[in-house]
Amino acid sequence: MRALVFASVLLAASPLAAEDDFDQRVIEAILNNPEVVLLAIQRLEAERELAATEVERRQIAEVADQLFADDPEIRLVEFFDYRCGYCAQSASHMQTLPHELTKGVRLIEFPILGQESNDIAKVSIAVRNVEGETAYHRFHYAVFDAAGRVGDTASAIRLAESLGYDAGAITLEAQSNDVAAEILRNQRLAATLGIRGTPTFVGRDQIYDGLLNPEELVEILDTEKDES
Repeated sequence: MRALVFASVLLAASPLAAEDDFDQRVIEAILNNPEVVLLAIQRLEAERELAATEVERRQIAEVADQLFADDPEIRLVEFFDYRCGYCAQSASHMQTLPHELTKGVRLIEFPILGQESNDIAKVSIAVRNVEGETAYHRFHYAVFDAAGRVGDTASAIRLAESLGYDAGAITLEAQSNDVAAEILRNQRLAATLGIRGTPTFVGRDQIYDGLLNPEELVEILDTEKDES
């Protein structure tokens, strides 16, 4: 009802009325009906949030084939950096979840914290290319479990070797153009999505910035599974 009073005041103001009189009427209407301003702000925020969500959906749809690799099982993609403390926490959280959920998460190296990050990422991708996905995930969590002791190419290769993997083949693969090209593609993919920090998670229709706790991960993965 008060909103109608506010609108009536505005409509009643004649174009011929003095400007200061019109301004005074508006001020009085706002002061007498402050909830109208709150409603307007809430509506504006809702419209902005909806617009941002639509932009995210379009961005994700544009690169969905690169993100999810045409695999319907993949419901969430994590962009991470091996030297990122929050990514280490994320890895710890992931290890508490059942495999049924984590198998729906794809990991993408996004080294943004210096040359060391880039070097470890190259070895990580090389492990996957040489030894396969299972070995890759084992190496991935082992790096974070090492709590900073893996900080360059040499230590990453030693870790891979300690896990029983072919250190020579991994060393050569880490230096290959294919691995360098993959990291470049990851960086371009992140730029397309407006991703600037780690960890960042990308679902089928939404981007989640920052660290997610286990409960949030379970909720998101269950939701994404239901919607896929």
